[in-house]
Order: sequence, then structure tokens, then C-alpha cells
Amino acid sequence: MLLTIIIVILSIINVFSCVLMVLIVLMQRSKNDGIGASFGGGITDSMFGAQTSSVLVKATSVLAIAFLLSATLLASSLAYQNKKKSAIQEGLQATEAPSPAPTTAEPSTPVAPEIPPTAPVPTPSAPTPQPVKK
Repeated sequence: MLLTIIIVILSIINVFSCVLMVLIVLMQRSKNDGIGASFGGGITDSMFGAQTSSVLVKATSVLAIAFLLSATLLASSLAYQNKKKSAIQEGLQATEAPSPAPTTAEPSTPVAPEIPPTAPVPTPSAPTPQPVKK
């Protein structure tokens, strides 16, 4: 239960830091003003001050570290959770009783039952013709 909560929290941190890092990278100015110009050019300077570029670089570094740490911890937590589940599954499989094997060997293909020999049934013979007396 606690491990599941930790995994959920790490997933939220991971997604949140990823989205913020993408937004901050897009806001940074490149040498030719790139996409940063589309956000109003000098608006970031007026909103956050003249040192905006160094603040954005530091924020990108912090978010990158947070992203990598949360991704590493999340992967470790998921691996531990899967290992724990497999150990429980192995324990359950070991405690299950195997199905009892049949004690008599039965043929795999059906065999027609043998008919015991019987004495021949006498068939009534036709009466033999008697000589006719005159």
C-alpha cells in the first residue's frame, strides 16, 4: 500500500517536472530569439527582470535534476514492486497441491469390448425329404 502511494507521488512529480521543463526551455532565448520571440520578445525581461535568461537556465537545471531523480526512483520502485509480486506468486504456487494423478492407467484411445465366444446356435435344418411309399 505504501509502495503504491510512493509510486503515484513519483509519477506526478515526474510528469510535472517534465511539463515545466519543456515550457521553460521553450521560453528561453536562443541566439536568434527562436521561439522565445513568439512569447512577446522582451516580455520575459519586463516580467522577471533583466536576468531572466540566467533564472531560466537555473530553473531548467533544477527541473532536469528533479526529472532524472524521480524517473530513477520510479523505475526502482516499480522493479521492487514487481519483484515482490513475483515472490508472492511463487509462494502461492508452491503451496498449491498438485492435482492427484489417476491411479489406474486407462488407454488413451477407446477400445471396443471383446465379445466372449459363444456356442454356435443350431440353425433349424430343412426337413429331409422322405421317400414316398406306394
